[in-house]
Amino acid sequence: MTRNQGKGELPRMTSILPEGVEMRFDHVSIAVRSIDRAFDFFKRYFPIQERSAKRLSEEQVSGTFNWRDFYLGGFVVELIEDSAGQAGFVSRFIEKHGEGLHHLSIEVNHLGPVLAALRADGVRVVDEQSFPDGAMTAFVSPRAAFGTLIQFWQVPNFDQGHTHLKDENSHFDHVSIAVRDIGRAMGFFERYFAGRIARAPHLNNRGDFILGNMQVAGFKLEFLQSPGKSAPNDFVGRLSSGTAKGCITSRWTCGTSTARWRGSKTAASGWWTKAPTGAASASFSSRPGRHSAR
Repeated sequence: MTRNQGKGELPRMTSILPEGVEMRFDHVSIAVRSIDRAFDFFKRYFPIQERSAKRLSEEQVSGTFNWRDFYLGGFVVELIEDSAGQAGFVSRFIEKHGEGLHHLSIEVNHLGPVLAALRADGVRVVDEQSFPDGAMTAFVSPRAAFGTLIQFWQVPNFDQGHTHLKDENSHFDHVSIAVRDIGRAMGFFERYFAGRIARAPHLNNRGDFILGNMQVAGFKLEFLQSPGKSAPNDFVGRLSSGTAKGCITSRWTCGTSTARWRGSKTAASGWWTKAPTGAASASFSSRPGRHSAR
């Protein structure tokens, strides 16, 4: 069974991460037209806790923008919008893809060796920048990462540990990425992020899609691939062809039953993505009886 067949056992890829490099998942970022509206939505329907109030970013290669973030199920969700009076990269993203997941952000203790290894392998890296406090950032282009924009942050005092707020009542479970070739996509994250495959690609019970998941920097990434046009409901194929749109999803677990919420375009402020690959969703679960929607 080969990677290109999209299911079955996969041959393992050797990680090229230099010795001594450590990574940890930090946040998912959502591009929106209005941070205030988006934050109100999450506050109303999810058990969030604010991390940072809305503020203007530092000047970056891509320009300035407004951002605000919060804790959800033990992880951080960031909201980004263009700064007032400017049509910047956030607006350009929304014009092309619609509001939705913009990038994944991973903290690293030593960024330089990571970027050197990526570039030596021909992986496209963009928007590299250093800051006075010793922080550094750079992005892996979605052209190289199966439609997914990935940010690296070299943070000062990495060894002091993570600042994520633990949540005993809920859990942000995973981000799901629609791809055309699940084997190649999972191999990419094995090689460049030392990802560990937890569940090899397999056909779901209804035959609608092929899925697999892996641990990347302490976080679960799930990958979806179309099984072909003969599938009963080939929604992943429609995503890949651009005739359907991905969406943010949430799974709530109560007792022995699981309710799956999928926000309508109106209810979720239009948070859809039209990306041919890399269309992503997020899954969240809560323990029964511990909280209600606010």
